[in-house]
Amino acid sequence: MNLKPLKTTAIMTAAITLHRLPDRWSLPINGARITQFLVDRALAIRFQHEAERTILRIENDFYFQTGGGVHQPISLSHKGEVGNILILYGQSVTDFAIRDSGRLEVSLGEYRLVVDPHETVQAWQVVAESGLHVTCEPQGQLLIRRDTP
Repeated sequence: MNLKPLKTTAIMTAAITLHRLPDRWSLPINGARITQFLVDRALAIRFQHEAERTILRIENDFYFQTGGGVHQPISLSHKGEVGNILILYGQSVTDFAIRDSGRLEVSLGEYRLVVDPHETVQAWQVVAESGLHVTCEPQGQLLIRRDTP
């Protein structure tokens, strides 16, 4: 595994670039559709964008915001609550933001997933087929790297 140091403007991969904006990082996969969910001790969501798949693995409780603006808490230990997000199947990403605090905000039209960092465990991670790997470590510390085959 080859780790590249964090750049101030972007992390380049073959198909996806992580952009640095004044208040956040942006993963430009707008238009990517949710094509799969996997539920075990965490929740994995697969996004398909053109020929590239990106996986978001949520490893901490999170919030699901519906079109009415209601933030519904989702506990990974209650699989019935996790089932509420299945309505997102086939939805397209309109914004994928990673805040400096470690908060992840994924907008899908009128819906939104929000994952806050955890004090003691990894909260979430994003892995793209092209090697981009972003992890929210404990206390919101972001680890951004590109793995090379």
